[in-house]
Amino acid sequence: MVTDCAEVVQARAREEEVSRTTFDKLFWRSRAIHDLQEAFAALQKSTSLLVGWDRVFLSAAIEHYRTGYFEQSARAAQRILQESHTERSFNGRFSQPKSLDDHRVEFEALLQH
Repeated sequence: MVTDCAEVVQARAREEEVSRTTFDKLFWRSRAIHDLQEAFAALQKSTSLLVGWDRVFLSAAIEHYRTGYFEQSARAAQRILQESHTERSFNGRFSQPKSLDDHRVEFEALLQH
C-alpha cells in the first residue's frame, strides 16, 4: 500500500513537471516571436544599415529560435531594443552581407514549420 501511494505521488510529480516544462516552452516561444517582431519593427524604423550589434543580436535571436532555445531568443531580441549596446563600438566584421529583409524571410520561414 505504501509503495502504491509513493508510486502515485511520483507519477503525479512527473506529470506536473511535464506540464510545467510544456508551459515554459510555449511561453518562451510566444515571447520570442513577440520580441523578434518588435525588434524587426524597431530596426525597420531605423535609418541606419543592419550592422554591428544589431545584426549580431538579430542573428543570435533567430539562431536560438531555430534550435529551440526560445528564452535565449527572446533575450537576444530584447537586447536590440536596448539603447545601451549602441554606445559600445563594434570591431567585428561579417563575412557576407545580409539585409534586414533577408533576416525577416529567414525568421518567417521558421514560423511556417
